[in-house]
Formats: sequence, C-alpha cells, structure tokens
Amino acid sequence: MPFDDLGDVVRELAGAGMRVSVDTFDLAEIRAAVSAGAEMVLSVNGSNVDVVRDLAGTDARVVAIPDFGGGLETLTPTLEALDRWSVSYLIDPILEPVGFGFMASLERYAEVRRRYPDAEMLMGIGNITELTAADANHNVSFSTDSQLYVNNYSRLDLPNTLELRKTSDNSTVATVERGDASELAKTGWQAPEVFTAKGRDGKTDIWGVIIRPTNFDPSKRYPVIENIYAGPQGSFVPKSFLPYSSMMAQAEIGFIVVQIDGMGTANRSKAFHDVAWKNLGDAGFPDRILWHKAVAAKYPWYDISRVGIYGGSAGGQNSLGGLLFHPDFYKVAVSYAGCHDNRMDKIWWNEQWMGWPIGPQYSASSNVDNAYRLQGELLLVVGEMDTNVDPSSTMQVVSKLIKANKNFDLLVVPGANHGAARGDRYATYGAHKQYDFFVRHLLGVNPPPWNKAAAAGATQSAR
Repeated sequence: MPFDDLGDVVRELAGAGMRVSVDTFDLAEIRAAVSAGAEMVLSVNGSNVDVVRDLAGTDARVVAIPDFGGGLETLTPTLEALDRWSVSYLIDPILEPVGFGFMASLERYAEVRRRYPDAEMLMGIGNITELTAADANHNVSFSTDSQLYVNNYSRLDLPNTLELRKTSDNSTVATVERGDASELAKTGWQAPEVFTAKGRDGKTDIWGVIIRPTNFDPSKRYPVIENIYAGPQGSFVPKSFLPYSSMMAQAEIGFIVVQIDGMGTANRSKAFHDVAWKNLGDAGFPDRILWHKAVAAKYPWYDISRVGIYGGSAGGQNSLGGLLFHPDFYKVAVSYAGCHDNRMDKIWWNEQWMGWPIGPQYSASSNVDNAYRLQGELLLVVGEMDTNVDPSSTMQVVSKLIKANKNFDLLVVPGANHGAARGDRYATYGAHKQYDFFVRHLLGVNPPPWNKAAAAGATQSAR
C-alpha cells in the first residue's frame, strides 16, 4: 500500500495499544512506519541501510535482513554496507537498540554472528528448536498444516527409519518403517568407515569415509583411490545409509576408495569456506593429504605410496589439479569434463568463487596454464556436446600437454553431454575405462583383453 496509508494503519494500530512490526524495503514506508509508532522495522538491506541513521533517537528497532534467497555472495555486500556506518555510528549509545538478524541458513547466521558478536539476533519467527535427536542424518517433511512431520533418518551404518511426529511436542505418532540391513550384511557388505583427522591448521576436523572391498584382508597393502568434488557450493561426503555406491564397485577390484570434504567446501564455518575464495586450485588438498596420512598412520594396509584420484566437472578440475599441484602425493588421475580454467567456464559459477576482475588467481588455479607440470598418469574424458562446461576447456589442456611433450590418455565421447561416460548411457564404458586405468597404473596389472572377451561372448550368444 502507499506509504501514507501505511503510516495511518500503523498509527491506528499503535494507538490501540498494539505492537506493530513492518516488513518493507521502501525507504519512505520505513520512515512513515517509524514516525507513526512502529516498534520494529524489518528488511533493511545493503542498498538502503543508511536509513538507519535517520532512525537514530527513535524507539524503533531496525533489523537488517539480507536477501535470504541467496548465499553469502548476497550477504557479504549487505554486511559491508552495515560496516560502513557502524564504524562511525555504533559507538553512539543512541544506536545501541539496533539489532541485526535474518531468515537464512546457519552459514549466513554464523557470518553475521562473527561480525557482530554482541548484536541481537532474530532467527525468523523465533529461536532454533531441535526437532531430531537421533545421531543420524535427518530429512524432515511437514504436513500442509504443519501439525505433523515425517522424519526420515539414517546413517552410513544405520538403515533408514521413517517416523511420524507431532510438531507441538516432537512426540512420536508412529514408526512407519525401520530398515533392516541384516540380509545385506550376509552378502559381505560393510558400511563405509567414518574417519576424521585434523586439517592444515592443526585443529579443524576434516571428515571423510573409507570404503573397503568385501574380501578385505588387513594383512595386505591396498592402493588408495580418492573420489573428489571440491566445489564450494556444497559438501559431498555421504552421510546417509549407503547400501551401494560406484565407489564400492571400484573397491571390489582391490582398492581402498575414499571421499573427503576438505577446506573450501560449504556447510562448515565461514573461515572453512573462505579457503576457496579466489583459490579454487587449493581444493582442500593440504587437508586431504593430511587426512590420508592420518589414515595410513592408523592402518598399515593403507598404502599412500599409490594414490589415485578421480572426479567430474569441478571434480574434473580438482582431480587433474591433484596431479599438477601435488605430484609428490597423487600419482594417477581420471578427469571427467573438467572446468580446467575458470576464466572460460560459465561466469555465474566461477566468478562467485574466483572474483572479478580477472587477476593472477585465475592463472594460479588453471590446469591449462599449469599443464606443463604433469608428472603422473592422466586420463581425460570429455563429451563432444557438453552444454555445462565447454569441451574446449579439456581441449585447451590437451593442447598444452602436447606442447609440453607430455604423455596422457584422452577419451572423447561423440554426441555426449556433461555426464559423458559417468552419468549417461556411456557410463558403463566410462567405468570400464576408469577401472582399467587405475588397475594398470596403481595395481600394476594389465587388464584382460576385453575386446576378445566381448567377441567371444557375442559368438556364444549367437549359437
């Protein structure tokens, strides 16, 4: 409604003894609401935060709520705007009633709390209430009237349990289903082991999982393969029950397969996440390598003299980066559809991590510019028609490797998109190529002559 009408409404409600809160980004409406007696004004963002100066001396409490539809990339400019006036004005006692809050993720909450440790925080309509107590990974869905919710929880070693609960007191209405993995265990299946080690700072826990083959023999030494995806937009180590994974299939050949979330990934602290800022080439490798070494210190069968790594998309960039920037540790890599140079991949993803304008950080993280460093064994895989990461990203690496006289393997999948040979109709062929590559270079074994085996099978089927 027009701000004059809003002021009249607020004045009438306040005159009737009601406590009035207004949620608006419009500066005129904010001023009208405060002058009419609004007790709280919400939604002051980075573009209009200077209006707080106009409210000094009023009884209104202003709550800065950044755009809660975005991530830290939208939060940071707002906080920087708040900083601009708070340095000059927060020391004035008249502004002490001003608080800060937002409806958003815990990561954003943590960033505001870090900047303003003494500020009043308003988490949406109230405080955070723990709904789920079981030591597990929880997925909660509410009924349309929010009176009930379904809690589906599990852990890597705990099958899913599905419960119906009341929102009012969290009491259990019914246990709908409880998983049972006893028959699965009889097949030799083992849950992945959760393992933690300290990161590069010597104090932060780095989490990962270890997958063994079903015929695991602790008296043997096993080469290690790391499945990597270090994109800063999330965290990727599995936390829910995992009856099957392609990592398990790969382990069956005679490997230990692991997955780790190093620094730079999300859903931890702001400092943990900031490692990726203008530094995608880091990919958490200092933490990952320490994690590997900690596992090897505990388990003699964990052979870190033979470590391979694979991943796709950002993981493709990461897996090749392991060979280029840490050749003393990673010996073999399979890289699918990698965004190998962040200057020529999609702007919306890369610039939010690497910044603008383009600076030396882009070259420092580039697999193209650093291709000459290659020492280990490399298989590059790319789809001809990739609409996510331009195939030329891989081809630029190929060009640099050839110019540097480096040996490598290349698989181009005709007509394939971003999931080429890993998440499409060619996935079986891609797994075949990946498994063989690691068998050859980590186990030191030549794979069977698959062409002859396929031909023999076709002849047998025709009879």
